[in-house]
Amino acid sequence: PTEVTLVTERRRLPPPGRQAPPGAPGHNRLIRRDGTRVDLPGKVTLHVQPGETIEVQTPGGGHWRPA
Repeated sequence: PTEVTLVTERRRLPPPGRQAPPGAPGHNRLIRRDGTRVDLPGKVTLHVQPGETIEVQTPGGGHWRPA
């Protein structure tokens, strides 16, 4: 067993684009031993048991297009 702290950004709002579409927001998930997936917020501290996995999908970059 261990304690995990995630301090991540851009989970609710995607990275902005400059005169173009925004990037994709990131996601954090806890995957339990039985396969259950639990969405996690951007900032959280939780206890993780052996056999559980933390999945961190980083946000995509915001698009840029010259003015």
